[in-house]
Amino acid sequence: MTKNIVLAAIFSTIIIFISYYWQYRSITHNPTTYTTQVSQAVENKNQDSPFSFPVAVGENPSHVSDVVYKSDLIRVVLSPYGGVIQSVELLAYKDKGKDLQMVLNKKDAPALGSIFWGRKDQQLSTLFFMRRTLDGQEIYFSREFSMPNSDKRFTLVKRYTFHPNEYLFELEIELKNMVNEYLPLDYAGNAYSLYIGPQIGPSFTALNTKSDFRKFSLFQRNKKKNINVKSNKGYVVSNHPSWLAILGKYFSLILVPDIYDYTALLMREGEGSDEKHQIYLIRPQIKASVSRDTYKIYIGPKRKNILARFNHPEDNSWHTQGLQLDQSVDTRFLFGWLEVVLKFIMQLIYVIIPNYGITIILLTVIVKIALLPLTLKGQKSMARLQKLNPQIKNIREQFKNDSERMNREIAELYRREKINPASGCLPLLIQFPFFLAMFGLLGNDFDLRGAVFIPGWVNDLSLPESVLSFSFSLPFIGWTDLRILPFIFLASQFLTFLFNPSMQTTQSRGHELLFRYGFPIFFFFILYNMPSGLLLYWISSNLLTVGQQYMTNTFTRKGSKNGS
Repeated sequence: MTKNIVLAAIFSTIIIFISYYWQYRSITHNPTTYTTQVSQAVENKNQDSPFSFPVAVGENPSHVSDVVYKSDLIRVVLSPYGGVIQSVELLAYKDKGKDLQMVLNKKDAPALGSIFWGRKDQQLSTLFFMRRTLDGQEIYFSREFSMPNSDKRFTLVKRYTFHPNEYLFELEIELKNMVNEYLPLDYAGNAYSLYIGPQIGPSFTALNTKSDFRKFSLFQRNKKKNINVKSNKGYVVSNHPSWLAILGKYFSLILVPDIYDYTALLMREGEGSDEKHQIYLIRPQIKASVSRDTYKIYIGPKRKNILARFNHPEDNSWHTQGLQLDQSVDTRFLFGWLEVVLKFIMQLIYVIIPNYGITIILLTVIVKIALLPLTLKGQKSMARLQKLNPQIKNIREQFKNDSERMNREIAELYRREKINPASGCLPLLIQFPFFLAMFGLLGNDFDLRGAVFIPGWVNDLSLPESVLSFSFSLPFIGWTDLRILPFIFLASQFLTFLFNPSMQTTQSRGHELLFRYGFPIFFFFILYNMPSGLLLYWISSNLLTVGQQYMTNTFTRKGSKNGS
């Protein structure tokens, strides 16, 4: 039976890794059907350009200052230099005690909303004239341009429109020629590029799949596709997805072009805290005298209930429908429906006890109670198998030189005693869906972000806790913090196996040692940097299992004494 348990433990480990791989496969998935590799030489930002670019006409504005839009949800700072977005703060969310900054500006990188002439050939940083409507919800940046050595002139207007109850706003780029002929913007077949970047918040020192990540995604033909872009490389997306996004674990920036004809260039540059994820949306040559291109931009939490509002016109202030922004939210590979059920129960508990740490413990108790019949059945099967150990040991000793006869005799013993050797393992396997659902929920749930369990110790259940930070990384294992919960987990795991019935046959002794000591240490290193909410669940589950097994062992001993 111990062999079966070992196989079950191995199977659970494989499932965990498959689940994590599938969840974050977008970071390693390499799509080829809709992207093409961009040569680094071709996309060099500093390359010399053979083109002549527009120049601003007239005197610069006399009054130059940033303009601020603020609602109950967001605070946006726009600069008249290029009419760009310098800052977007989410007022309902915090990052290190301050309003969460969603625009992480980087050195030598353009600002969000910058315009480049052509295929990012020259950045437009001209000083614009600015005005805003009386209600403050529309902000205009405008400037007249002319072509060098020519009398051709046109006007560029960037119009930002906000709604007070939305994280989604609109950017309209209007180009208007002074004469009734094509706009004089043709740079190898391209007119301009809209820049989205350089990075979205919250702040980070390094990105990883456990605490936070950044990835590109798009929505096309009613299906979300994730795009892997290697560092200092790029991909061209040329078949007009409905939206493009830079996604983090909890927050996202989603660009919805309200134009059909465009190409997108996705670029990833830098490392560590300087890593950048950037989108260049490239507009081809405009064969008209007037052009109005509209882009909707969502910058906010990656919460399905908020994003789904833009599927129904009556649910959002923009009266848009069918944007499918909620498809940007990651879904788990296995048992996502069960995760939804557990999330619902967790929210009900939180209404009564507004502490997510206690909520996780109580949810674990509920799951344990729900699985109690299966657990007891497995434990009874193990107890029955335990009684056969002496007979199995005798058979193995008697037929140690004849493995075929030995297996037949053991099978006959099982048949005679009406015992299925896999019956104790099957209930354990049936519990795996609950384990995986809890694993997915507690490792990724938005509500756990910033949730405090024990102030001063477990201050954020979505992150690993820390009692001491090192100024260096420990060799081989790479630890930068001393954490207590993983050690509590290790102790609880050892305690669990201490109360588990032992198989004393010679054949299974090595497997037993591996199961009792090898696997706890193995999982200790795997879970060391996992979110503390996940560890809290696992520790609670282990301690409940210990109590349950202790009671079972006690009743079993009493039953044996009474039987004797």
